[in-house]
Amino acid sequence: MPSLPQGRVLPGDGAFCFPADPYQPATKSHPIWLPQLDPSTLIIAPAPPGFDDCLSIVPQVLPAERAIQSQGLHVQLSDSDGIHRLWFPEGDAPLKAAVLIPLDAHLAERLQSLQRWHRWLSGQASGRWPRWQCFSPYRIHRFSLMLRAWDGVSKGVSRQEVAGVLLNPALRKLRSIDWKNTPERRRLHRLLKTAQDLIKNGYRRLIKPDSD
Repeated sequence: MPSLPQGRVLPGDGAFCFPADPYQPATKSHPIWLPQLDPSTLIIAPAPPGFDDCLSIVPQVLPAERAIQSQGLHVQLSDSDGIHRLWFPEGDAPLKAAVLIPLDAHLAERLQSLQRWHRWLSGQASGRWPRWQCFSPYRIHRFSLMLRAWDGVSKGVSRQEVAGVLLNPALRKLRSIDWKNTPERRRLHRLLKTAQDLIKNGYRRLIKPDSD
């Protein structure tokens, strides 16, 4: 996954200098994505002059689960309902805070993330992650099949053997002519095609709504 260039972990964030523990699966480590790729990231900027009643924030004292300094400050907060991702483009200086919302195709999702964080700031339960931020067990299983199939084929294992391991053990005993007419052969082809697309930057869609 794309990481923040030349990022460094702030003190107290662990011994590794990565945006997420590379030994943990992504579904558990919650890597920090580039904010322009992740519509759940809130952009925290100084409030315009005259907005003296805005909340004062000292980024360095936020209860960050993970933080990276690169092109500003990237902070990940966590509570019992999920995580909140914040980007302070101006760095870690204290500020009267406003939230910059890009007017792009993901405005609704950005507003959802803002509402969750605002509830967190107010001491309320922020609420579960929106559905578009969660992977169902089926999708996780399908992604696993894609990667395993791609690894096998890329290492020279025949497609019939890969399908026999991942989809149906009986396929390994079929004659080649019978294998060509099986539905599993077509299913494996679709898995490999989608895997190739995801590997070639398509994986970025996974953190956005309506991803394949």
